[in-house]
Amino acid sequence: MKKIYINLLKALLLCFVVIAAGCNDFLDKIPDNRVEVSNVSDIEGLLANALPDACFYSFTHSLSDNAGDGGISGNAPQTNEEAYKFMDFSAEGQDSPLFYWISCYEAIANVNLAIEYIEKLKDNEKEFSKYEHLYGEALVARAYNHFMLVNLFSKKYDPTTAKTDLGIPYVTKPETVVLGDYERKNVDYVYKQIIRDYEKGLPLLNDDLIQQPKYHFTTTSAHAFGSRLYLYLGEWQKVVEHASGIVGNSSSLVLRGWNDEYKNFTSDELRVHYASSRENSNLLIRVGMSSFPNIFKSQRFGLTEPIHRYIYTELVCEGAFSYAYRGYDEPNRRFVEKFHLLFKRTDINAQQGYGYINNPLFTVEEVFFNYLEAKVMQERYPTIIRALNNFFSQRVHNIIDSYNPVHNNVTEKEITTTYQVKGEDLQSWYAINGKQKIFLRCLIHLRRAEFMFEGLRWFDIKRFNIPVIHYDANRNKYVLTADDERKAIQIPASAIALGLKPNPRN
Repeated sequence: MKKIYINLLKALLLCFVVIAAGCNDFLDKIPDNRVEVSNVSDIEGLLANALPDACFYSFTHSLSDNAGDGGISGNAPQTNEEAYKFMDFSAEGQDSPLFYWISCYEAIANVNLAIEYIEKLKDNEKEFSKYEHLYGEALVARAYNHFMLVNLFSKKYDPTTAKTDLGIPYVTKPETVVLGDYERKNVDYVYKQIIRDYEKGLPLLNDDLIQQPKYHFTTTSAHAFGSRLYLYLGEWQKVVEHASGIVGNSSSLVLRGWNDEYKNFTSDELRVHYASSRENSNLLIRVGMSSFPNIFKSQRFGLTEPIHRYIYTELVCEGAFSYAYRGYDEPNRRFVEKFHLLFKRTDINAQQGYGYINNPLFTVEEVFFNYLEAKVMQERYPTIIRALNNFFSQRVHNIIDSYNPVHNNVTEKEITTTYQVKGEDLQSWYAINGKQKIFLRCLIHLRRAEFMFEGLRWFDIKRFNIPVIHYDANRNKYVLTADDERKAIQIPASAIALGLKPNPRN
């Protein structure tokens, strides 16, 4: 039986909040929040919390060019405003970068405890075999948590600078002391640790032994993670290999049926179904503490009518997107019904409690775009065009009838004509020729439409050095340049106060 602290990193961060009262006094009074580990059930309990109990949608959406100023009548939470104005965050509540940082490291503490316990059984082959699939899940989860942290709080991966760019602490040991020796090594080091854990854990997964598979890493969702990991590393063949089992056969591709079952959903039915485990295209879901479902429609800095018009109506093919229930909060604020607020009362006699969100961490749609992006870099254009027409068949309709390939199919000529002039000047550390850039512009635009409000646009902005310009209602201008250092979100002030080096600022 083993006892160990699993919340010490959170304590280190909270120390900053009470620093005026004396950090040492605070740390001396940490509650005995230890967990006993002695069997498979205990490990399963730890891995039920192997993913962050938080959501990044609020701040990554507001940082991106998907957000505009919908007017002073909108609700402007602190995180929403600080993100929109490219400020270093001081917000500390749920939906803030601080909350996400803490949640990731809490999840890492859980998986590290599981990993340590299982590794001590390696000499007992019979006993270790009971835990082997859980060991694989823990390793993949540890890789994922660190991957998200490095992509939010560090610069993007670039092999020419990765050995000097600041990474994030890669924590591999359970927290057995209050003041652990945490440090920021470089981005290259962090990615090497991610790859090591991921590639070690993936072959150990056993889907037959996983309960509630939509909420745990399975072989499918782990391969989805691999398609994103190697996309960011520019290893195109590995992207294809990890994605092929999920989306390689376009005839059986499981995309959300916006032109089929979704078109018959009411608004309420759509918001419940979209992120649920019943939706086949959701590969990995985490229920995270968040008020985002309650505020994303009415927040001041969000999807405005001009941005909506540019993304959703200026298509490479004829027709219009079928993203249903694109409604108004007010004339200049638009929304897509995707999120359902889950509410947990803390007082059964009052309307007090916490909001939660079903947060799809990986979907078939993302793997589909990762696969096509790799195919662009491999210059497999016929494959891409066939796949895009499959995609449009589930996403596009005509004014008076449904999708019709006679009218709505796209060709290479149409893609070239449209995206020679539309889209951003994408730049990366790897070479992109003229034709590749045209097709990438098309894919990045479609990703922008597909994942509206889901925060993924921010990672494309970082990967391709896309500048962002925001204006407020008073025409004040906020600029994030292509290589702006603020694209690496500043690590929490509490972590800096305890000795971690801050991200550089111009």
